[in-house]
Amino acid sequence: MVMVAACLLAGCGGGVHRAKAKTPFERVRFRAADGVRLDGRLFGSGRFGIVLVHMGRGGDSQADWLELARRLSRNYLVLTYDRRGVCPGGRAGCSGGVDDYASSWKDVVGAARFIRSKGAERIGFVGASIGATSSLYAASQRRIDPIALVEFAGINHASGYEFDRAQLQRIPGHKLFLSSRADIYGGADAAREWYGWAKPPKRLELVPGSEHGTDLLRRGNPLRRRVSNVIVRFLDGAMPPTL
Repeated sequence: MVMVAACLLAGCGGGVHRAKAKTPFERVRFRAADGVRLDGRLFGSGRFGIVLVHMGRGGDSQADWLELARRLSRNYLVLTYDRRGVCPGGRAGCSGGVDDYASSWKDVVGAARFIRSKGAERIGFVGASIGATSSLYAASQRRIDPIALVEFAGINHASGYEFDRAQLQRIPGHKLFLSSRADIYGGADAAREWYGWAKPPKRLELVPGSEHGTDLLRRGNPLRRRVSNVIVRFLDGAMPPTL
């Protein structure tokens, strides 16, 4: 009797089988504005879309957004992707091209086009580090039209990007400038400067510590929930999910 019960629990032979966990996303591929092929993940559904743009150090990838993407997908259509030249492989994806920071804004433009083709009528962007600066640049050049933009630990005068007051004032929509107060790469300095230049509606949020961008969202980080809440509440306020 014990053996039969154990076999049923384990799904032996032709007996009970455990259901496979539902994949929380769809693997997708799309093209950057200049044709480079990018690997992405699509979560959730809705008429509002959110594009999450990852950082640029070795080992950074779209996987860094997984938990935030899952949370946002309760109310939104959410897209993550690996920047050009980023190829962790397997389920983590593999994008084509050469890792070129100065061209990564073209990836943002391609991501916006793709999520719009999937039904998103208005789009918000959350970019961390080079993902933030490339999103800011695309918006300042009017290549994307964000209803909301989260600049998370971007850096000015670096990686091929130079921003001035005129560029920031061209960026439409709601804007959140977010960083740790002592960001090791200067994210807080850029956030303060860009916040001062940008037109309303805008918000500046600086949290304790020196960790950079999505490092604050890693499991075990004591600020993880606070930072995630700041981003989600900002997006919900700028693009209410009831549309």
